[in-house]
Amino acid sequence: MKKIFFFLTILFAINNITFSQNRGIARGEKELGGVILYPNPTTGELFVQSSKFKVQSVEIFDVYGRKVLVPPLTVLWSYYLTVLHPGIYFVRVGFEGGSCVKKLVKQ
Repeated sequence: MKKIFFFLTILFAINNITFSQNRGIARGEKELGGVILYPNPTTGELFVQSSKFKVQSVEIFDVYGRKVLVPPLTVLWSYYLTVLHPGIYFVRVGFEGGSCVKKLVKQ
């Protein structure tokens, strides 16, 4: 029962959670918009686009705030996530002067 409650709490508070580079999950970090992740949900390939900023880094975290993947930067900003198990993840996209965190569902 405690695990279900914890999981539901994470989903309910999803819009208030961001990631800090050194601390894992952190609240109150300024979030920047203009980032699109598609397709979401994904079965393997993920594209990252930003209309406002030049993407400098991409990191993927699990629901516990553990960094599970730092895919290499590509020219097309496409990533293959076949190594990830199905579930909910958070993608931290870094820019000059800030970052944005988006929820990702891997099927």
